[in-house]
Amino acid sequence: MAGLEVRDLCKSFGGLTVAEGISFDLPPGARKALIGPNGAGKSTFANLVTGILAPTSGTIRFDGRDIGRLTEAQRVRVGIAKTFQITNLFRRLSVRENLRLAVLERERRGARLWRRADGDRAVEAEVDSLLAQFRLTDMAERLARELAYGQQRLVEDHRRDRGPARRSGGADHRT
Repeated sequence: MAGLEVRDLCKSFGGLTVAEGISFDLPPGARKALIGPNGAGKSTFANLVTGILAPTSGTIRFDGRDIGRLTEAQRVRVGIAKTFQITNLFRRLSVRENLRLAVLERERRGARLWRRADGDRAVEAEVDSLLAQFRLTDMAERLARELAYGQQRLVEDHRRDRGPARRSGGADHRT
């Protein structure tokens, strides 16, 4: 299956079971909300999927690949990330620069210290395409800190989504 597939996921801390028998499918492009009272296990589930916690048992597959043993950083590289209510943009950088950094990191070129970040034509073409695709062209040069909260979330979501390209059957998928 393309996307996220969780089967019989369990997490125990010693004798205390905090998550048991969770199964969940999320196809590419779909969004689901986890709702419930405090202590229901929402954060535990998210932490298991993103690699912050290791499951006691069960499987987590992403685009058909078992990711249950990957670290949090490795999961980010394959396209799994956790966001928070507070945006995590580089506030002193423009929308364009925030997207550029995500593309460069996906390409594992984020730490090129002695090269200009905007010097790669292919990266710039992808950034321009993203700006157009997500209707962000008009705010491309605005600093992230100048954007309204909703606009910041939009940029952050698309910056996060430009992490590692996930390929399945030759097409890109983002979850």
